[in-house]
Amino acid sequence: MINNTSDNLNTHGKHSSWVFKPLLLSAPFGRYIKYKNTSSVYGSYTTEVRRGAVLQFVKTFRPLMRKKAFRNKIGLRNPSIWKTPNPKSENHLISISSLKDGDWQEHFNALKTRQEQGLLFGGVVLNLSCPNADILPISSHELQMFLESFNTVLKLSPRLKSVNNIEQYLNDGARQFIISNTIPTKKGGISGKPLLKHNFKLIEHVRKSFANDFHIVGAGGITHSDHIKSYADVGANSFGIGMASTNILKVKTLIKTAEQYFNPCEFK
Repeated sequence: MINNTSDNLNTHGKHSSWVFKPLLLSAPFGRYIKYKNTSSVYGSYTTEVRRGAVLQFVKTFRPLMRKKAFRNKIGLRNPSIWKTPNPKSENHLISISSLKDGDWQEHFNALKTRQEQGLLFGGVVLNLSCPNADILPISSHELQMFLESFNTVLKLSPRLKSVNNIEQYLNDGARQFIISNTIPTKKGGISGKPLLKHNFKLIEHVRKSFANDFHIVGAGGITHSDHIKSYADVGANSFGIGMASTNILKVKTLIKTAEQYFNPCEFK
């Protein structure tokens, strides 16, 4: 049962609705690519340096032509939350993940400290689901800590178990979710077309199981306008793209379609 107390429903990082753009450019592309009327995600960042991004990309990134998909096992290679590039805009978000005990608290402290030093960003994505790293869950106390201070979005795994955790997240006050991350396999996370039907079923399940007073970003496999429409049909409020963001001509069409089906949620 969802606990509909005013204390829980007023902890959205001082926002009562989705304040970002209709189309979200997922990490890592969001850091490097910018388009009008889109928001970008930087990250994901960990509390310690994880080197070797280029080498892991070369070693593990593979196009899966028959599946119209991509596979990688990069595993959150990054310079750490303490070295995050400055987005310099409230239109963009910083994504973080926890790999060891105490990481969520350290992330919180780092973001607060760096805000005081001039880091400008609009929100935080809690990446709870990287398939290429052992992500630690977030406790209710830790989640509420972020919700009270930042505009906070939770990125979920495509696994049904993760999505079923939404009830607890809602009880804790969360109202913004990205569904979903890449599909985990032994050889790495799979993105692209396989995520479409998978995510459609997940979002439809979530909408049937819970109230509609929370925002869902439908993300994964979007390359055509019809995919955005299908995400909207099952209950997504806005949309996220990854590899498709590298195709300038395609993105222009996707932005227009995302604007058409954009349905920002008002949190109760």
